[in-house]
Amino acid sequence: MRKDPKVSLLFSNPEGSGIEKHVVLVQGVADCDDSDLDHGWERYLPMWRKKEPYIDGFLAAREQFAWFWKRMRPCSLSLSAMESLPSGFANRRGRSR
Repeated sequence: MRKDPKVSLLFSNPEGSGIEKHVVLVQGVADCDDSDLDHGWERYLPMWRKKEPYIDGFLAAREQFAWFWKRMRPCSLSLSAMESLPSGFANRRGRSR
């Protein structure tokens, strides 16, 4: 991400987004804080537990999965575009933008 910080996120699962007829494309520039790879992820743990309670099982064995935790870097996104697309958009071939 240091070479090219441009990122895109496509929210297309209606179970996660709650939107059945559209998908949402978010584009922007990411900035990740990698100053503390060993403990930077800890500030997200309360939110993570609410979303995925089984994360505590991984915490117990975190020494065995050191790189799993080190890749969890806090990132921020400067939004450049957000677009709502028809739900079949991702499955169409040959569509150019």
